[in-house]
Amino acid sequence: MGQLKIGQSLDKALLTVISGIGAFLAAYAVNLHFFPGREGNYAYSMLNAAIFFLAFAFIRMSAEGRNAPVKIASAVCAAVFSTIVVVGDSIAHTNDLGYLEATLGIAGTFISLTGFWFLFFACLAFLFSFLERLHRSQRLAPAAERALLFTGNKASVFFAWACIFFAWLPCFFAYYPGITSYDIETQMWQISSGYYTSQHSILHTAFLHGMLLLGAAMKDYYGAIAAFTIAQMLAVSLFFSLCVYCLARANARPGVRVFALLYYMLSPMMAVFSVITTKDVFFGGFFLASVLLAFDMIRAPAAFFKSPKKLFLFAAAILMACMFRNNAPYVYAIFFVFAIVCYRRHFLRLLGLCVVILVVVIAIACVEGPLYRANDVETGSEKAAVLCVPLMQLASTAKHNARDMDPAELAAVKVYIDPEGYNPRFADPVLRTFETDNYDKDSRAFYSLWLGLAMKYPGEYVNAFLSLNLAYWYPDLDSHDPFSKRVYIETMMKDVSRYFPEMPSERQSLLPALLPVYESFSREASHEEYPVVSTFFSLALPFWLLAACSAFCLVKRKPRFLLALLLPFLLWLTHVLGPVANVRYMYALFVLYPVFVAMLFDGNFWEGEARNPLDRRDPWNPRSPRNPRSPRITGFIMGTGERRDGRDDGRRRPISRSG
Repeated sequence: MGQLKIGQSLDKALLTVISGIGAFLAAYAVNLHFFPGREGNYAYSMLNAAIFFLAFAFIRMSAEGRNAPVKIASAVCAAVFSTIVVVGDSIAHTNDLGYLEATLGIAGTFISLTGFWFLFFACLAFLFSFLERLHRSQRLAPAAERALLFTGNKASVFFAWACIFFAWLPCFFAYYPGITSYDIETQMWQISSGYYTSQHSILHTAFLHGMLLLGAAMKDYYGAIAAFTIAQMLAVSLFFSLCVYCLARANARPGVRVFALLYYMLSPMMAVFSVITTKDVFFGGFFLASVLLAFDMIRAPAAFFKSPKKLFLFAAAILMACMFRNNAPYVYAIFFVFAIVCYRRHFLRLLGLCVVILVVVIAIACVEGPLYRANDVETGSEKAAVLCVPLMQLASTAKHNARDMDPAELAAVKVYIDPEGYNPRFADPVLRTFETDNYDKDSRAFYSLWLGLAMKYPGEYVNAFLSLNLAYWYPDLDSHDPFSKRVYIETMMKDVSRYFPEMPSERQSLLPALLPVYESFSREASHEEYPVVSTFFSLALPFWLLAACSAFCLVKRKPRFLLALLLPFLLWLTHVLGPVANVRYMYALFVLYPVFVAMLFDGNFWEGEARNPLDRRDPWNPRSPRNPRSPRITGFIMGTGERRDGRDDGRRRPISRSG
């Protein structure tokens, strides 16, 4: 007994020492990165003392916890976040990882990584533990409660729809008749010339063509743009009201539903994008619908695959999303591969999934085959965008190492691109010089050149890749980046009079007093002046939320929800491989914020309309005869086993009929 007490005392002492070291490293790392060059001024400041004591308390508290999944998930997530902070700071300053070694050295970099790891680990472990306790304290909302707050029945969809639409009307009147920016110039050129390419959504271009025909019929192009904008607002607000309704159907608590409704109503980003004539707005709505249906498929697979209506809606949402963005087919193709693997042991569910895939593939083949040929639509014009990362790596290598490179290799690079226009944050200047014909003649030579230079200049390749997509994962980057030189949201009306002289290029604001308020958010990014608020609208926050939700799936012992999170993650990954970091590309992930909030703060969302967890036909159930793995081993992985400490984990189990 005495030896046991001595051992426990030694463990506590060791834990205290480790917590103290971690807290010191955390304070030092924060001081080193956020107050560069001022270590002496801040060595004895109360700020660092507060960071030390808070970090010590959190680390000590987290290390004492006995929940292994919380510790594992927090440790992995903290490793990702700490690496992002340290590496992102170096890339943001110089676009070169060598900045770390030049300023901090190897030892300083290691201390920074370790310090931030301790800080993030303590915060995440505390957060996950709090959320798990919160979920256990919650119970499924009764039917009467689900009927509250406009979202318990189908009729309430129209109420939420009206709330969101009318909340956006001030923005519409301020920007009347709408915002014609982003790709509008290229699309108008295609309409005027009759030369269509698949680089931009043909369906969205057809919508714009219809807008022009309406303007010609009305002899009022301002009215035509306004009609198009209102139709878009109605469509998108309907998607968002259906999201609130789906959260209610998933038994989300009233607080989560209120947050979702208020977020869609009051977020300036949602309002501004609702009046921009860009394909990303429609894509965001259909992508949101597909993600919600994917969650429904995970929560209640038996009911989902027995419903022809849900299968049809799932296929329709995926198909329409693919019609508005060229990267969507890649996202859904990889998602379907993982879905087939997950449901491979259940024939009926696999059959339903294959039906959805077949419908989508046949529909896309019909559109991109006979329909494109009938309208002389040129395909393959997006080849430069697909090769964006290799082209930028070649351009960066050729521009920064022109004196050291073999003249033959430098000449080979210039066969495909002009490296002089290289911008580390914006690929379009390089992509415009891409010689597609030279690539088509001998693509093997291109990849041979790319791989050969990768072996000689690996650091340059890494720097070029990280610099291009920095804003998508590093939250401290200013939107007014000196390299990208782009505004937060483009709200100008582009002049397309050379294609259609009747098209207006100046807006006629009906609320001119309100216009500067929206412009300060959209163009000036005034929200970045305020702590926390700036993070909420950061392009990197969706990735951080995705990482936190993914880690929480392991904490909840429900990794099957990772399949639904795979959709936004794959979409984010396609943007990382894209030509520029832009808010409109991330719009489809910003609209998912209510879903992320529901996952983190509402335990009912994880249960939803799920049936008996011990369904013999459920391939996710480790006790199923179709899945002979041991419950003891898979209890943590699949989330159906008992807790090892014997306590109730808050999940409902069938009542035993024996005895």
